[in-house]
Amino acid sequence: EFRRVLFRSDAGLPDAAVVDATMADAVQVDAQAVDAGGTMDVGVVDAGPCPAVCNGGCSGTVCYLKNPAAPVCPPGWDCDVTCNTGNACAQPVVCATGKCAVHCTGVGTCAMGVNCTTASACQIDCSAGNACAGKVACGKGKCEVNCGVGGGMGTCAAGVDCSLSNDCDIQCTGGNACGGNVVCGTGKCAVGCGVGGGTSTCKSGVRSEEHTSELQSPDVIS
Repeated sequence: EFRRVLFRSDAGLPDAAVVDATMADAVQVDAQAVDAGGTMDVGVVDAGPCPAVCNGGCSGTVCYLKNPAAPVCPPGWDCDVTCNTGNACAQPVVCATGKCAVHCTGVGTCAMGVNCTTASACQIDCSAGNACAGKVACGKGKCEVNCGVGGGMGTCAAGVDCSLSNDCDIQCTGGNACGGNVVCGTGKCAVGCGVGGGTSTCKSGVRSEEHTSELQSPDVIS
């Protein structure tokens, strides 16, 4: 079963808007001298001393958290959170105001969901079985959410809320992915349910409360 549901907030926008908000594109640091006079071209300045919560270290403005007991990103930093051991990151993953990438790749990780509502951009991967059982919520910027990539079952069980985002891409690929409501807002929003053969995805439906009349008829391939 393959279903792809496209929303648009403006009739002039292409129907198949694609979001690419990878952390590699989102965070780039260049602090090398570019001329003999020593002029510095800094893409992102250093945010200061690495906070203690960044147990994976820091690079430029990026704080790395590795299976933290309290997965809360520090203020003023971009954040990269990895939860790759069974049931890691049991408390809610909370992003700060910078760019945020969250990797829930261990079975049962991120059990209380991911709160990315204050981040400037979000990339959230819930790939292992039962990852991201709690709600996944995006902020106003670009947001990419992958539920069940690689075949993980029962991911994003409480659904995905992209109602704040101006540019959102949600993929519910594994079996029983996105059991709760999948919600889009006024911006571009693409939702794929059952991509790659996953069954019983998006059980509670996909909706755009602001632009229900602009819901495009989904393509269905079975």
